[in-house]
Amino acid sequence: MHDEAPGLPTCRTPTPDAEDGRGIQLISYGSDAWCVCTPGPGKATWFELGR
Repeated sequence: MHDEAPGLPTCRTPTPDAEDGRGIQLISYGSDAWCVCTPGPGKATWFELGR
């Protein structure tokens, strides 16, 4: 995933009725590793899944 929005993603704890704020939380729970790269304008988020 790549975007040009400012700032880095953070793992938040949304309220049960919140409509957003779960993306990085889901990635961190479901992946073996994840990271954010800042190669230029914007950023790219990647993750690895086990075999």
